[in-house]
Order: sequence, then structure tokens, then C-alpha cells
Amino acid sequence: MVIYDNPKILHQGIDFLTIDYFAKDLDVYNAKFIPILERLEILKERAKSQETFGIKFIKDNLGLKMGNFFISSKGLHRFAYYIENQDYRIFISRAKINSDLPQIRVEVPAKTIFAIGATNAIKTIEVFIKKLVGSSYIRKVNRIDLATDVYGIQYTPLDIYRFQTRMGQSNYMTEYSISSYVRYNRIQGIQFGKGDKLFRIYDKSHKIRVSPNEAYIIEKWKINGYDENDVKPVFRHEIQYRRDELKKFIPIDCKDEVDYIISNIPNLWARALTYVEFVNLTDNELERITKPLIKADTKRKIFYRAKKDEKRFHLWQFINIWDRKLARPTEKIRRVKDYAFDLVKKQFKGFISSFYKVYGVNLNKLRHFVEEVESDLYKKEQVTLHQYGLSKLADSFVKDYEAYNRN
Repeated sequence: MVIYDNPKILHQGIDFLTIDYFAKDLDVYNAKFIPILERLEILKERAKSQETFGIKFIKDNLGLKMGNFFISSKGLHRFAYYIENQDYRIFISRAKINSDLPQIRVEVPAKTIFAIGATNAIKTIEVFIKKLVGSSYIRKVNRIDLATDVYGIQYTPLDIYRFQTRMGQSNYMTEYSISSYVRYNRIQGIQFGKGDKLFRIYDKSHKIRVSPNEAYIIEKWKINGYDENDVKPVFRHEIQYRRDELKKFIPIDCKDEVDYIISNIPNLWARALTYVEFVNLTDNELERITKPLIKADTKRKIFYRAKKDEKRFHLWQFINIWDRKLARPTEKIRRVKDYAFDLVKKQFKGFISSFYKVYGVNLNKLRHFVEEVESDLYKKEQVTLHQYGLSKLADSFVKDYEAYNRN
């Protein structure tokens, strides 16, 4: 690992949250929820009939007085309906009362939590839920991701051997418990475990460069000491807890597990750091533990002595906090949104610059180029450029959801 001067924690927070809602009042279920299901079925069929490419959406307010939602032409898995707005993704099933399948599943993405905080996001969800199933329901956390962004460190490809993990088949790194992603001799990501318990480390600054829609986080980084002109990366350390793992953390007599989980985020983060640990081994120690015939006890002692050396920088001790100030939402929401827009503008200007370098400053040629691209799309796929863009947006959502289920 390369350690620069004064590493900093730029951000800590909930990065993703999924809550399941189970209706309990049969009378309200019949009076409110059933009519919503009937309306969604009609809207879903209307969406299917639209002459557009890929997954189709239709806009409607559902009679809830909470603004417009986009209703998909397809459900996902056991959920018959999928709807979304700019802040939430909502899955609705036709499950009966007392079913093991929730009537409603709500996903709160990182940008919503980042902007208004998890507590406010949940309060808004509850207003929506009560309009559908009333005030009598059970809520359960289906998934929660926690993240800490560190500035001033750089993982290297050999660092995969400096990890100890209890998420695989032994207490130490094995080929079954860790995978890494290296490009141009720079490590971009490391992943431990899968499914219910998944720990990821990746270059968040690199991800933002290729996915500008995530650039809202930069505003907070800057507040906490980030220099966007600096080439040093920001590495995100992220734990994903899913339902079966979360149940081990929740007391049997817990009355409301959503409140319990939200109030115990620091403990959940500390728990994650016991599954995986980076140990700052010297090059000599690294060479010794990677020898083919090294005994397990010898390797364990090398790790143990390294962790006890107070002269070394111990990253896991450094991030084993949960600072409420670092986890609070950003108040300047407009500027957060502008940041993503600014990155898209830079990419667009880069395209124009590249075009002019090849064809010269010729607006007619540029217009003809766009028309030719649209013509080619229509000939090959019978869609306009706008419809193609919408299809890519829908495809992106589907890929994200499929990846979520694979993990």
C-alpha cells in the first residue's frame, strides 16, 4: 500500500437501503391496496402498448397526491409491478395478508440518502406506505450497505496478500474468499464474500470518472479536505448486509428492526471490520507469508506481530469509527446535482472537441453526423436516438438489479 501524507476520511454513510413492508390490516388491504393493484395492472398494460424500445414506462400519480411515478411494463421476479420516481424504487406484489412475500419493497438509493439522510427518507416512505396499506404493517430491513471513503492511500496488486478474512473458507486469504480487479498495474477493486455478507473496496474516484451520475459525492469530499485536482485516488470501503446476515444482529425481542438498525449503524460498521482486515505488512513479511511451504502458525504470528507494531499506520484502526458528522446529509442539494451535470458537460465538450479535430469546425457536418447516427439506428433497430437513450437507461436499471440479486 502507498500511504500519502495525512490520510483522511472524506465520507461515511448508508449507501443503499431496502425495506420490506408487510400489510396487517385486512380491511385496509381490501379497501386501499386492492384498488392500487388494479390501477397498476391497467397502467402496466398501457406501458406495454407504447411504441418504444426496451423496457417501457408510463407516468401516473396513482391518485396518491405524492407527485408522479413511472410505472414499468414489467415486474421483477416475484413482484408484479415496478414503479419509481427520482428518489425511490418501489416493487409491489400481489401477496396476501400473512404472506412471506412483502406487499411492498422500497429501495432507497445512495443519492437520496446522501441528500436528505436515511431518517428523512424513511419518513417519506412511510407516508407512501400508509396510503397503500394503512398504519398497521410490519417493516423489515432487507438490505443495507455502509461505506467509508478514504483519501490518501493507494492499494497495490500485492495488497491482496495483506488481508486477513473470515468471509471465506479459512481465517486467511484464499482464492475462494477474495477477488481483485487490476488494470494497468493499479488495483481498482477487491471483493470479499458474496450474497448475504459482501465487503468491497474499490477506487471510487475512478468509478465517478466513468459514471458521472455518482459525482454528487464530490461536493462532500471537498468539504472534508478533498482536492479534485489531485491525482491521489479515493478508495471506498463498503459492507453489504442482506437479510439473512442482518437477522443475526437483530435481537429476538426487537419491536421495530428498522429503528434498531438505523440506531446501531456504528456497531454494524465495527462488525464489518471484523470480517476483513488489512494488515500493513512490510515487503519482507509479505515475501515470507507468500512462500509455498509456510506453516499456518508461522503466518499467523507474522500477521499478529505486524498488528502490534505501533510505529506502522494501521488502516483498520483508522477507519474503525463512525463519525456522525461525516455521515450527515449534504445540505446543498442543488450543487450536488450540478456536479453530475458538470461532468456530463465535460464529456459532451470532449466529444465536440474530438469531432472538430477530425472534421474541422463545421456545424453542418456535425448536424449531418447526428442525423446519420439516428438514421443508422432506425435502419438497424427501428428506434430514434432519443428512444435509444431511454432504452439504455432502462437497461442500466435492469443490469443493476440483476447484479444486486447475483450478489
